[in-house]
Amino acid sequence: MNLFINQTVKHSCLFIFFLLLPSVSHAELGVNFSAQNIAMQQEIVVSGTVSDVNGELPGVNVLIKGTSQGVVTDGNGRFTIAVPGKETILQFSFIGYATQEIEVGNRIAIDVLLTENVQEIEEVVVVGYAVQKKATMTGAVTQVKGDDILKSGAVTTISQAIQGLMPGVTATVESGKPGREATDILIRGKGTWHSSSPLFLVDGVERNINDIDPNEIASISVLKDAAATAVYGVKGGNGVIIVTTKRGTDQRPSVSLNANFGFKQPTVMPEYADYVTSMEMWNEAATNDTQWNMLIPESTIAAWKNAFATGNYGPYNDYFPQVDWWNEMIKPLGQQQQYNLNIQGGSNFVKYFVSFGYLNEGDIFRTFKNKMYDPAFWYKRYNWRTNLDFNLTKSTVLSVNLAGKQGNRNQPGYRTGAGAIDPDTDTGVYQEAFFKNIYETERNTFPIRWSDGTYGAGFTGDGNLRLNFDRGQRMYKYYENFIDVGLKQDLDFITKGLSTQIKFSYTAESETQSIIQLLKLANFGGEGSYTNIIRYYRGYDYSKPLPNGGYELLPGENGYQRFPNPWYQSDSHLVDYDIQNLGGYGRRMHYEATLNYARTFGPHAVTALGVFDRYENEALQSGSSTNMKYQEREEAWVTRTTYTYGERYLFEFNGAYTGSMRFAPGKRFKFFPSYSVGWRISEEPFIKKSSISNVLNDLKVRYSVGTVGYDRNASFFTYVQTYSMGGANSGLLLGSSTTNRYGPFITEGKTANVNATWETSYKDNLGLDFRLLNSKITGSFDFFKEKREGILMTSTKPGWFGIKDPDANIGRTKSRGLEVDLGWNSTIGNNFRYWLKANFSTSENRIIERNDGLLEEEYRKFAGKPIDVQRRLGVAGYYTSLDDIFNYTSNAEQRRLIPGDFMYIDYNADGVVLDNETDKLLMKEQNYPRQTYGWSLGGSWKNFDFSMMWYGVSGVYKNIAPEMLWDLRFGRTGNYSAYPDVVNRWTPETASYATKPALHSNSDSRMYNERSSTYVYQSASYLRLKSVELSYSLDKRYIDKVGMSKCQLYVSGNNLLTFTQFNKSIDPESNKATLYPMVRRYNVGIRVGF
Repeated sequence: MNLFINQTVKHSCLFIFFLLLPSVSHAELGVNFSAQNIAMQQEIVVSGTVSDVNGELPGVNVLIKGTSQGVVTDGNGRFTIAVPGKETILQFSFIGYATQEIEVGNRIAIDVLLTENVQEIEEVVVVGYAVQKKATMTGAVTQVKGDDILKSGAVTTISQAIQGLMPGVTATVESGKPGREATDILIRGKGTWHSSSPLFLVDGVERNINDIDPNEIASISVLKDAAATAVYGVKGGNGVIIVTTKRGTDQRPSVSLNANFGFKQPTVMPEYADYVTSMEMWNEAATNDTQWNMLIPESTIAAWKNAFATGNYGPYNDYFPQVDWWNEMIKPLGQQQQYNLNIQGGSNFVKYFVSFGYLNEGDIFRTFKNKMYDPAFWYKRYNWRTNLDFNLTKSTVLSVNLAGKQGNRNQPGYRTGAGAIDPDTDTGVYQEAFFKNIYETERNTFPIRWSDGTYGAGFTGDGNLRLNFDRGQRMYKYYENFIDVGLKQDLDFITKGLSTQIKFSYTAESETQSIIQLLKLANFGGEGSYTNIIRYYRGYDYSKPLPNGGYELLPGENGYQRFPNPWYQSDSHLVDYDIQNLGGYGRRMHYEATLNYARTFGPHAVTALGVFDRYENEALQSGSSTNMKYQEREEAWVTRTTYTYGERYLFEFNGAYTGSMRFAPGKRFKFFPSYSVGWRISEEPFIKKSSISNVLNDLKVRYSVGTVGYDRNASFFTYVQTYSMGGANSGLLLGSSTTNRYGPFITEGKTANVNATWETSYKDNLGLDFRLLNSKITGSFDFFKEKREGILMTSTKPGWFGIKDPDANIGRTKSRGLEVDLGWNSTIGNNFRYWLKANFSTSENRIIERNDGLLEEEYRKFAGKPIDVQRRLGVAGYYTSLDDIFNYTSNAEQRRLIPGDFMYIDYNADGVVLDNETDKLLMKEQNYPRQTYGWSLGGSWKNFDFSMMWYGVSGVYKNIAPEMLWDLRFGRTGNYSAYPDVVNRWTPETASYATKPALHSNSDSRMYNERSSTYVYQSASYLRLKSVELSYSLDKRYIDKVGMSKCQLYVSGNNLLTFTQFNKSIDPESNKATLYPMVRRYNVGIRVGF
């Protein structure tokens, strides 16, 4: 019977894994399927008492190792448990104490003394160039473990995975496009109006973090204050994120297999008003503008009403087409797969971690692959990593890291940018047109195919989205290769605690592009473009029904058109070209030499660190496949000194003498120091000897102050006067009737500034860390402020200056904020453990100086306003009568206005609105989150584990995409599309509850209301169920006997629920209709260990 159970469990786990990972064979798994002889064992009853130095401990968990069977000690710390035999191992665990494992042997009475768990005290955190003990660290650093990253719901980038896990870290995703889902990250908000992106490091080297396989990650540290970031000098001003990958151990090899298969779908979907309502609203708009010729005949509206009443409509109906393009073009579920195999282990000589990963992210759009090309969106990524540590001698360690990734990204044949070398951005006009069509194209003008099998099209030949995707393919191939070699040598023969390390890193990156483009006449994604696929427009006169149930065609082009015109029809369905372009190439070399000292003298502990760090970077010029940029070099000399007394009084000094070649000689280097102190109040004798120590396990106050810099916003050679040659009309023009051009045309560039240098940030941080009730409660508070000076920006000069204004270090800002991080861990009953975590952060900033004009009105100045302040027209309400319109302040649109149009505020009180930018208000609301918060909970009961995380942002406003807000924008071309709330437009009857202005058919009148105003700029705050995971681990009593150490099945999800007051047709995190829709994910997977 036991043999049957063993084999059943073993084969079940492997069968499930093979379903998710069909490419892995039994031989690769290394599983032995031979029968196992399982001896029946005699049951033994064991009892005893569990205590600590203060007495008996009630509530201690006593478990049989590898099972879910156990008991809990009673109020006197006693327990009694039946075990299967003398080889049984009992586990004694209690929150705040170190877990003990004891083999029963021949004993029937076991007394256990538990000791306080020092894991929290001894836990180390990765910081710049080193690791530090968490208990004695004085900087503001937050760290998450790799296991937390794996529970993020199978997202595809690391920046997505950390969203909501740490206070002060704001990650914003705008697109769900496969391979382009990296987030914009801010640490403690914005300190400059230039780039606020932090510095990213992988194992101490500047690299892209997003395409790392999450199974490779040991931890992620976020460095926030000057004490943590000053060692990075001119690169640490916006904070630092350090990813540390896993390394080997000196234990026997352990093999881990992780596979998941998932589905994804858009987080939101648009809703529209029914077509009859839309047509009636259009007639109201035409009436408002007295455009009688634009009215839809009543016979047409009546015919459509009858069609809806009788069900005579649909996507392939000739006379009453109703095409839901969202459902036609987007599948119910897209697919995604992720697999990872890694091996970790080693010996006294070598430790190793080897990992191979594969990601296959599919499309949510409904596309069809053909013999010539695949027009789908998809991304396939292959990751590999080998981390080796060789103990060459007792004092010498050689470390070698070999890693990389190959990413292949595919999309339809629209262009994302101009030029032969595609910049591969997600902001190109062609992409915007491509995605906007999903929301804006006609739904009731033509069917997908006419009844004769030909394609339908709008009046201009556009609109059929089935053809939009059938325009070829663009494939991008990204390659990254990483090599790190380090040699560490202990120098105890010189003095105890001294060591040195040298390190060399090489990073190579490249991008190639393959383009397969359909048809010579196709202008991919452009409005009004033609393809050679034949399609027809037909318009019907619904006042003239035919005996067969149809209707007569309208006369002329209004009734029938063929596209393309047969007079210039070219060969159909031909691929025009297939080319390869080198879209990007770069390589970086990193040299690092470290001298480290760490020693303890009684209660005194001293460390010292000295680092030489140098980067050499080369890359292609933007837009070129042949020309390299000027080589960029960076250099830093770093020092750190720490001193602790009895792990009670803490002091740390950091300094970096760093340089940047972006500035003139003599201005390239600067010293950035920081100072920090800490006091562990809980280590004071008067605390440790008192009863309060039973409650207060750890309490630390810390403070840091220092300076860091930032040079990434500076252009190269700011200090050199530049000139450019060429242009459409180059040369010296000679002659009058016959002209000739001779010589080059030279333009003087921006004025050089030999004094330009980096911006400098002055940071202060006050922190409090604590652990209470045997570490059941943990938490930290951080109060921070920052002043940033010398922000490089264009310095406005008088007109008589003569040439372009120079860049100068004149910008200044300030910011401040609060971060809170709290946790609770406890148990209920015998088998239920649970935990709660919550984090919150808030920050605000103000511009002090941004080159405001001396005569500028105060309300128009940047000074005193938030960074990236937005300008909008203020909406005071609606005009309610013609008297309102003509008695209010004048504006150029006055003659077109009607009651129900917006009444804009004449903010400068000059009696005129809309005359220029001076009536726009500076918004106090930011377009990036002011507050972020996350809370998570989880627990384990027997073999079940559960976790979930909620993430939210507030204090953020965004423009609602016009495609999702305004109604009847293309009604003049017969596209009568409106949203459900169109019925809430202003009329005399709806004036008391109207939420939208009056409708217009005239473009100029419509654009009056669609201006950038406070009506468009709305709160994009949201609360989101970011991730959920439920898992079940098969009982170790069975899997141990079949050679497995772990077999866990799980289901998970990401972006499952969103609560927001923002427009319900678009995701508040993205707020764009011009990008690939945001997605939610559902996953099922298995984790197996051997």
